[in-house]
Amino acid sequence: MIHQFKKEAKVRLDDPDRPSLVLTLTGLAQPFIEIEPSHIVRLRGAPGDDLRGQVRFISHLPTPFKITQFRTNIPDRIEVTLKPEVPDKVYVLEVRNKGQQSGAYAGLIELTTNSEKRPRLIIRVFGEIYLPSAGASRAASH
Repeated sequence: MIHQFKKEAKVRLDDPDRPSLVLTLTGLAQPFIEIEPSHIVRLRGAPGDDLRGQVRFISHLPTPFKITQFRTNIPDRIEVTLKPEVPDKVYVLEVRNKGQQSGAYAGLIELTTNSEKRPRLIIRVFGEIYLPSAGASRAASH
């Protein structure tokens, strides 16, 4: 995915008639690592539902890209699997809710890579696990 960018820098000059100027740089850039659909995974539903989310990492680096390890700070709430889809280029991260208790939670998954440009990748996980209300199930049955 190509992204448009615009960066500005203010430059101070020693010219009394023109003490500063603004340089503007615009263009198109491709990220080193593309994260699809987003760096956020939201899991919403009832306890016992098969709640899953996926994130795909696509490398645009000229060298082989490897995710060497991952860890999460909410291992009691989620199960994480990582699979190479295209060796040395594309990885798929799957996140699954594993807790049976209701309530909201938030955490992250930190991935370590072999890339000097992106040695760490962070995925944020938000869970909203709720019991269906009696009113909602009655309304759905009518």
